[in-house]
Amino acid sequence: ISEADARARGDIPDLGETHISGSSGTYKITRRGDVYSCTCPAWRNQRLGTYRTCKHIKEIRGEEAERRRLIDAGHATTLDVVRA
Repeated sequence: ISEADARARGDIPDLGETHISGSSGTYKITRRGDVYSCTCPAWRNQRLGTYRTCKHIKEIRGEEAERRRLIDAGHATTLDVVRA
């Protein structure tokens, strides 16, 4: 899915991916169910297991959607925990 389509939808389809321009290059965001991943250093260097986030995922999905996703998965309790 294109970055523009992902931004317009506010999400990536399940089993889908998009590429997003970042400050140090282009990163790939993928989705598998309710698990999202990004190839950026901020996402890779987190030690939070499967449920992580980064500013690129939040740019596509929105801050509130990411907060809810992590809280629903039991991996965050406040917005402060998911700021990247």
